[in-house]
Amino acid sequence: MSLHLASLEERGRFPETPRPLVLINGEAQPDPAALETSRITEQSFHAEIKRRLALAPKPEVVLFVHGYNNDFKDAAQTLAELWHFLGREHVPILYTWPAGRGGPSGYIYDRESGEFTVYHLKNLIRSLSGIPEIKRIHMIAHSRGTDVLSSAIRELALVARAAGETAPDKLRDSHVVLAAPDMDMDVVSQRIVAENGRPLESVAPGFWLIKPEYPYLPDDED
Repeated sequence: MSLHLASLEERGRFPETPRPLVLINGEAQPDPAALETSRITEQSFHAEIKRRLALAPKPEVVLFVHGYNNDFKDAAQTLAELWHFLGREHVPILYTWPAGRGGPSGYIYDRESGEFTVYHLKNLIRSLSGIPEIKRIHMIAHSRGTDVLSSAIRELALVARAAGETAPDKLRDSHVVLAAPDMDMDVVSQRIVAENGRPLESVAPGFWLIKPEYPYLPDDED
Protein backbone atom coordinates (compact mmCIF):
# COMPACT_ATOMS: atom_id res chain seq x y z
CA MET A 1 0.00 0.00 0.00
CA SER A 2 1.49 3.32 -1.11
CA LEU A 3 1.18 6.09 1.47
CA HIS A 4 2.54 9.60 1.88
CA LEU A 5 2.31 12.13 4.67
CA ALA A 6 0.10 14.94 3.35
CA SER A 7 0.12 17.58 6.10
CA LEU A 8 0.48 18.19 9.82
CA GLU A 9 -1.56 20.39 12.12
CA GLU A 10 -0.44 21.16 15.67
CA ARG A 11 -3.38 21.17 18.09
CA GLY A 12 -1.44 21.73 21.30
CA ARG A 13 1.95 21.57 22.96
CA PHE A 14 2.88 20.59 26.50
CA PRO A 15 5.57 22.61 28.31
CA GLU A 16 9.08 21.23 28.12
CA THR A 17 10.32 18.93 30.86
CA PRO A 18 11.69 19.22 33.44
CA ARG A 19 9.15 21.94 34.17
CA PRO A 20 10.63 25.27 35.26
CA LEU A 21 10.82 26.02 38.96
CA VAL A 22 10.02 29.33 40.65
CA LEU A 23 10.42 30.54 44.20
CA ILE A 24 7.14 30.71 46.09
CA ASN A 25 7.39 31.78 49.73
CA GLY A 26 11.08 31.00 49.62
CA GLU A 27 10.61 27.46 48.29
CA ALA A 28 11.33 26.12 44.81
CA GLN A 29 8.08 24.88 43.27
CA PRO A 30 6.85 24.04 39.75
CA ASP A 31 5.91 27.15 37.82
CA PRO A 32 2.10 27.59 38.20
CA ALA A 33 1.93 28.97 34.65
CA ALA A 34 3.52 25.80 33.25
CA LEU A 35 1.17 23.63 35.31
CA GLU A 36 -1.83 25.56 34.02
CA THR A 37 -0.60 25.20 30.43
CA SER A 38 -0.27 21.45 30.96
CA ARG A 39 -3.78 21.24 32.38
CA ILE A 40 -5.32 23.16 29.48
CA THR A 41 -3.36 21.18 26.89
CA GLU A 42 -4.39 17.86 28.41
CA GLN A 43 -8.04 18.96 28.42
CA SER A 44 -7.76 19.81 24.73
CA PHE A 45 -6.07 16.46 24.04
CA HIS A 46 -8.82 14.57 25.86
CA ALA A 47 -11.51 16.46 23.97
CA GLU A 48 -9.92 15.55 20.62
CA ILE A 49 -9.61 11.87 21.58
CA LYS A 50 -13.26 11.79 22.70
CA ARG A 51 -14.33 13.40 19.42
CA ARG A 52 -12.52 10.74 17.43
CA LEU A 53 -13.81 7.94 19.66
CA ALA A 54 -17.35 9.06 18.87
CA LEU A 55 -16.60 8.49 15.17
CA ALA A 56 -14.86 5.12 15.59
CA PRO A 57 -16.70 1.78 15.34
CA LYS A 58 -15.09 0.68 18.63
CA PRO A 59 -14.31 2.82 21.71
CA GLU A 60 -10.71 1.68 21.69
CA VAL A 61 -7.34 3.14 20.75
CA VAL A 62 -4.27 1.68 19.07
CA LEU A 63 -1.06 3.22 20.39
CA PHE A 64 2.05 2.59 18.27
CA VAL A 65 5.62 3.12 19.49
CA HIS A 66 8.20 2.93 16.70
CA GLY A 67 11.67 1.50 16.92
CA TYR A 68 15.30 2.12 16.02
CA ASN A 69 16.24 4.42 13.14
CA ASN A 70 12.64 5.51 12.43
CA ASP A 71 11.65 9.13 12.01
CA PHE A 72 8.17 10.66 12.29
CA LYS A 73 7.28 9.95 8.66
CA ASP A 74 8.33 6.28 8.88
CA ALA A 75 6.33 5.77 12.06
CA ALA A 76 3.24 7.58 10.73
CA GLN A 77 3.18 5.37 7.63
CA THR A 78 3.56 2.21 9.73
CA LEU A 79 0.68 3.22 12.00
CA ALA A 80 -1.50 4.07 8.99
CA GLU A 81 -0.92 0.58 7.61
CA LEU A 82 -1.63 -1.03 10.99
CA TRP A 83 -4.83 0.96 11.39
CA HIS A 84 -5.94 0.04 7.87
CA PHE A 85 -5.32 -3.69 8.20
CA LEU A 86 -6.87 -3.79 11.67
CA GLY A 87 -10.10 -2.74 10.04
CA ARG A 88 -10.06 1.01 10.78
CA GLU A 89 -12.11 0.31 13.90
CA HIS A 90 -10.02 2.10 16.51
CA VAL A 91 -8.58 5.54 17.12
CA PRO A 92 -4.90 5.42 16.03
CA ILE A 93 -2.35 7.24 18.18
CA LEU A 94 1.30 7.58 17.20
CA TYR A 95 3.98 8.05 19.85
CA THR A 96 7.27 9.20 18.36
CA TRP A 97 10.57 9.74 20.10
CA PRO A 98 13.94 11.15 18.97
CA ALA A 99 15.30 8.26 16.90
CA GLY A 100 16.36 7.88 13.30
CA ARG A 101 19.75 9.54 13.50
CA GLY A 102 21.47 6.71 11.64
CA GLY A 103 25.20 6.35 11.11
CA PRO A 104 27.78 4.37 13.09
CA SER A 105 26.63 5.80 16.44
CA GLY A 106 22.93 5.75 15.56
CA TYR A 107 22.00 2.76 17.69
CA ILE A 108 23.74 4.18 20.75
CA TYR A 109 21.95 7.49 20.21
CA ASP A 110 18.58 5.78 19.83
CA ARG A 111 19.11 3.66 22.93
CA GLU A 112 19.83 6.73 25.04
CA SER A 113 16.87 8.54 23.46
CA GLY A 114 14.71 5.58 24.40
CA GLU A 115 15.74 5.92 28.04
CA PHE A 116 14.96 9.63 27.86
CA THR A 117 11.47 9.17 26.45
CA VAL A 118 10.13 6.59 28.94
CA TYR A 119 8.91 9.41 31.18
CA HIS A 120 6.94 11.04 28.39
CA LEU A 121 5.38 7.79 27.14
CA LYS A 122 4.41 6.96 30.70
CA ASN A 123 2.61 10.29 30.98
CA LEU A 124 0.78 9.68 27.69
CA ILE A 125 -0.45 6.25 28.78
CA ARG A 126 -1.50 7.66 32.14
CA SER A 127 -3.38 10.44 30.37
CA LEU A 128 -5.17 7.97 28.07
CA SER A 129 -6.14 5.83 31.06
CA GLY A 130 -7.86 8.91 32.48
CA ILE A 131 -10.35 9.03 29.59
CA PRO A 132 -13.32 6.87 30.67
CA GLU A 133 -14.68 6.70 27.12
CA ILE A 134 -11.70 4.53 26.15
CA LYS A 135 -12.65 0.94 26.86
CA ARG A 136 -9.38 -0.65 25.82
CA ILE A 137 -5.88 0.43 24.85
CA HIS A 138 -4.00 -1.71 22.34
CA MET A 139 -0.29 -0.90 22.61
CA ILE A 140 2.05 -2.02 19.82
CA ALA A 141 5.80 -1.45 19.92
CA HIS A 142 8.48 -2.36 17.39
CA SER A 143 12.21 -2.94 17.72
CA ARG A 144 13.81 -0.47 20.16
CA GLY A 145 10.34 0.81 21.02
CA THR A 146 9.61 -2.45 22.85
CA ASP A 147 12.14 -1.50 25.53
CA VAL A 148 10.57 1.96 25.83
CA LEU A 149 7.03 0.61 26.14
CA SER A 150 7.82 -2.23 28.54
CA SER A 151 9.78 0.17 30.78
CA ALA A 152 6.87 2.63 30.85
CA ILE A 153 4.35 -0.11 31.66
CA ARG A 154 6.55 -1.47 34.43
CA GLU A 155 6.85 1.94 36.07
CA LEU A 156 3.10 2.51 35.82
CA ALA A 157 2.48 -0.93 37.33
CA LEU A 158 4.74 -0.13 40.28
CA VAL A 159 2.84 3.11 40.91
CA ALA A 160 -0.49 1.28 40.69
CA ARG A 161 0.69 -1.39 43.11
CA ALA A 162 1.84 1.24 45.60
CA ALA A 163 -1.66 2.74 45.46
CA GLY A 164 -3.28 -0.65 46.09
CA GLU A 165 -4.52 -0.96 42.51
CA THR A 166 -3.73 -3.30 39.62
CA ALA A 167 -2.21 -2.32 36.30
CA PRO A 168 -4.96 -3.88 34.12
CA ASP A 169 -7.55 -1.75 35.91
CA LYS A 170 -5.52 1.42 35.40
CA LEU A 171 -4.61 0.60 31.79
CA ARG A 172 -8.09 -0.42 30.62
CA ASP A 173 -7.20 -4.13 30.57
CA SER A 174 -4.99 -3.46 27.57
CA HIS A 175 -3.17 -5.71 25.14
CA VAL A 176 0.55 -5.19 24.54
CA VAL A 177 2.19 -6.47 21.36
CA LEU A 178 5.98 -6.52 21.09
CA ALA A 179 6.97 -6.83 17.43
CA ALA A 180 10.55 -7.92 16.67
CA PRO A 181 11.56 -6.91 20.21
CA ASP A 182 15.04 -5.46 20.42
CA MET A 183 15.58 -6.83 23.90
CA ASP A 184 16.01 -10.07 25.78
CA MET A 185 12.65 -11.72 26.41
CA ASP A 186 13.78 -12.73 29.90
CA VAL A 187 13.93 -9.00 30.64
CA VAL A 188 10.36 -8.62 29.37
CA SER A 189 9.31 -11.54 31.55
CA GLN A 190 10.74 -9.86 34.63
CA ARG A 191 9.37 -6.40 33.82
CA ILE A 192 5.82 -7.38 32.98
CA VAL A 193 5.07 -11.04 33.56
CA ALA A 194 6.81 -11.66 36.89
CA GLU A 195 5.91 -8.29 38.39
CA ASN A 196 2.34 -8.12 37.15
CA GLY A 197 1.30 -11.72 36.63
CA ARG A 198 0.33 -11.14 33.01
CA PRO A 199 0.86 -14.06 30.60
CA LEU A 200 3.23 -13.72 27.68
CA GLU A 201 2.94 -15.84 24.56
CA SER A 202 4.39 -15.96 21.07
CA VAL A 203 1.68 -15.33 18.49
CA ALA A 204 3.98 -15.42 15.43
CA PRO A 205 7.72 -15.55 14.77
CA GLY A 206 9.14 -12.39 16.32
CA PHE A 207 5.81 -11.27 17.81
CA TRP A 208 4.94 -11.52 21.50
CA LEU A 209 1.55 -10.76 23.04
CA ILE A 210 1.10 -9.74 26.65
CA LYS A 211 -2.47 -10.66 27.46
CA PRO A 212 -4.80 -8.86 29.85
CA GLU A 213 -5.08 -10.35 33.30
CA TYR A 214 -8.74 -10.95 32.62
CA PRO A 215 -10.07 -12.69 29.47
CA TYR A 216 -11.61 -10.51 26.79
CA LEU A 217 -15.37 -10.93 26.58
CA PRO A 218 -16.71 -9.62 23.24
CA ASP A 219 -19.89 -7.58 23.15
CA ASP A 220 -23.07 -9.47 22.44
CA GLU A 221 -23.44 -7.80 19.06
CA ASP A 222 -19.95 -8.80 17.90
